[in-house]
Amino acid sequence: MLIILVIILILVIFVLLKPNPKNTDKETVLVEKNVLKEDFSPQTLPSGNESRYDIHLKMDTDGEFQIETEVEIKNTSKDTWQELVFYFVPNVFTKESSEQLGNTLDVSATLQIHDVLVEDKSSGFTLNKDTLVIPLDTPVQPGDNVAVDFSYQFTLPVGGLRFTKTKDNYHLAQFYPMLATYRDHKWNKEEYGFRGETYHTGFSDFDVSYDIPERYTFVSTSEDESYPSQRSGTFHVKDVKEIFIAILKDPLVVEKQVGDVNIRVFGFEEKDDLYKEISGIASDSLRYFQGILGPYPFTQLDIVLDNLGMEYPGIVTADSIYSKPVSDEAVKNMVVHEIAHQWFYGVINNDPYNEA
Repeated sequence: MLIILVIILILVIFVLLKPNPKNTDKETVLVEKNVLKEDFSPQTLPSGNESRYDIHLKMDTDGEFQIETEVEIKNTSKDTWQELVFYFVPNVFTKESSEQLGNTLDVSATLQIHDVLVEDKSSGFTLNKDTLVIPLDTPVQPGDNVAVDFSYQFTLPVGGLRFTKTKDNYHLAQFYPMLATYRDHKWNKEEYGFRGETYHTGFSDFDVSYDIPERYTFVSTSEDESYPSQRSGTFHVKDVKEIFIAILKDPLVVEKQVGDVNIRVFGFEEKDDLYKEISGIASDSLRYFQGILGPYPFTQLDIVLDNLGMEYPGIVTADSIYSKPVSDEAVKNMVVHEIAHQWFYGVINNDPYNEA
């Protein structure tokens, strides 16, 4: 009996002295989290340049667009530039370029470049698919600036990818010459692809003015728009990867205020209940992501239910997957997904070609 009691006493002491694995794990995790919060700092990749865009857009009643774009560029790299490299996506959807890329989409875009000026002097350039290269007569030294002006006109493709016309609506994605980033002593420009994203830009400032026909509504990255929009107007936005413009004919609109953010849902079918439900889902999503990721960077969020699901600063599209209609439930899920991209894409940038 004495031996048994001694054994029990030893076991009791062992159990009492042995640390609780669960508690130890919890404490370790909490310490690690605190260390990360205190010591973590992002290691960012510089874009190699800074840019500001001044864009003037005019649309006529036949759906032809006249664009004047001035880009002011600063060389923030350590290299001297002998040329400038831009993405110019509208050219991808012309018949010749589309065939070169092996595109199977039914596209019918047109593009005509009237002039390219460097420091107010006419300049030569090459345009191959979506790559626009401008040789520089005067190299741009590190820290120096250069101004480039573009004058061109286009029509949008029917059945294009993001840059497209759907029924009477026009989706102007990547419609202007977008300066590529400059990394590892070269311009970071890759081949265009019809799946995923193959363009990558740094954060820029934009001034935009527009003139559109009657019965159309102008919806964009701007955070200060009302419905119905004016036929002509301007907007300014700072520190965004790109801008997106949708020119919509007679949309149905549902608006919802969430704190300082005005959510607007634009639809084109008699689905008022669905649009109200989507505005509620968007509201819940916005609150949730702001709670765990940080403030939404704009005072307006537009949701256009008329195109392939995609994110842009301050505006998202949802309604189809590669032009195939999807269910109402899928559209709701798509909206949540695209809203999340307002942070991871819109605030935290990444190179989707090399770092998808």
